[in-house]
Amino acid sequence: MDVVFLEREINSRKQSFGTEIYDLMAELEQSEGMSDQDKEAKIRAAFDNARKDIAVVEAKKECKKEEIAVLTATSGVGDVPAEPAIPPSSGGVLTTAHPQDNTL
Repeated sequence: MDVVFLEREINSRKQSFGTEIYDLMAELEQSEGMSDQDKEAKIRAAFDNARKDIAVVEAKKECKKEEIAVLTATSGVGDVPAEPAIPPSSGGVLTTAHPQDNTL
């Protein structure tokens, strides 16, 4: 379940980045005294911050996936035995009596 929460956190950060960039670009469009290079630098900084945040969560997600893989491998969950636990029938009838006690 942790992986799902981390994916949600990534999506949430991407959505907040979109809102942040929209607001930033609207603000920069109104500012007349700022050069295009300064505007681009602000946009780049916002992107770099979002990318770093997402990279941290992605790394956590990959660690969780590796932990799950290790736990699955060591616990034997999902393993199918090569041979069935119960041998196939030989066609004979098994009894608990001694063969000499059986009279037909």
